[in-house]
Amino acid sequence: MNINTIKMAMLGMIAIFTVSSCAVRSETKRVGCSTRVGIVFDIGGKNDRSFNAAAWEGVKRAEKE
Repeated sequence: MNINTIKMAMLGMIAIFTVSSCAVRSETKRVGCSTRVGIVFDIGGKNDRSFNAAAWEGVKRAEKE
């Protein structure tokens, strides 16, 4: 096999993986499954009006969804 054939095969595989990763999957709710999420804040605390606050809001939003 020459280099061009190998390159084309690699590009083809990458394209297939990219397209297949975008496939829509039906979501099913798992019965009896509970998820627990933990978060660790740095010295600023959860209301530092920066990264900690954004992370905290994300956790609260995920809890609602």
